[in-house]
Amino acid sequence: MKKALVILLLVGLVMTAMVGVNNQTSAATVIKVAHVGAPVSPQSSIAEMWGKLVAEKTKGTVEIKQYGSSTLGSEQQIQEFVKAGTVDAGIVGSWSRLIPWAGIYETPFIWNDMNHFVKYWNGKYGVKAMATMEKETGVKMLFVAPHGSFRRLTNNVRPIKSAADMVGLKLRDPNVPAYSIVAKSLGAIPTPIDFSELYVALDRKVVDGQHNPLSHVVGSKFYEVQKYLSMVPYAIVPHVVGISMNVWKKLTPAQQKALLEAGKEVQNKYPEIALAEEQELLKQLEGKMTITYANEINLNSFKKIFREKALPELKSKYGKQASTVLNNVLSVGK
Repeated sequence: MKKALVILLLVGLVMTAMVGVNNQTSAATVIKVAHVGAPVSPQSSIAEMWGKLVAEKTKGTVEIKQYGSSTLGSEQQIQEFVKAGTVDAGIVGSWSRLIPWAGIYETPFIWNDMNHFVKYWNGKYGVKAMATMEKETGVKMLFVAPHGSFRRLTNNVRPIKSAADMVGLKLRDPNVPAYSIVAKSLGAIPTPIDFSELYVALDRKVVDGQHNPLSHVVGSKFYEVQKYLSMVPYAIVPHVVGISMNVWKKLTPAQQKALLEAGKEVQNKYPEIALAEEQELLKQLEGKMTITYANEINLNSFKKIFREKALPELKSKYGKQASTVLNNVLSVGK
């Protein structure tokens, strides 16, 4: 009889523990974060870092679950889906699908270095920009992180050491006007291709080259279909992490605070991580591609054409608001 009671007691304790675990699991709010990056990509690194911090700061009541590799849509679709509330959150560029003027942030040659980028987004202009983007999109903007280090140029035609080497290259365009304007000013031929189709387009020589952080060159194995890598500091793209207002409003004030604090920590720490990661990735590409290093590049030749040809057209294309933003970015870098 006593043995039976002991067994029943043990079974009861196990069942109670299982209910406790189930309740703890069901209490966790899962936020699905979409992006187009490969498993090895800036977006993946940002999501992973943010997710760990959110889990710590919310004591496990909020879980960040990432869906990369365009599984929930293209960059443009993710923006629309987050706004509509059909996707919880997104790690995308400057949300230029919804607010075209913000595409100016992706312009090549406007960021001097990573310190310039961080200084802007942590300063008054960056804070104001985030508030404006939130108001115009209806998406809660949480934090900004760079899309890895600089976007670097790869192609199958020749090493790129100066602006003259860009002439005639068919260059993949991510459907961002700032890229096409600058590419045309350099004499290249911008060709719109979605990121999910880029590897095949490079392999089939639909385009000669592309620009992306080295994490994409490695993660998407572009080195298999591209011969030359140039360390031209082409552009630093801000990834603005935004969450659907529907999801945001369901979180408790404490959870909202935790998400913002975790995001701010990523915003401040990830840039240095991105620079360190780039150096490791560069080592992995040695021997797989012909690399033109920074000290071999005539950067002034690129910047001269940017100032003389691209800058006036950019201001005309993007309008007064973007022109003000561009002037603010350039002023912070002086």
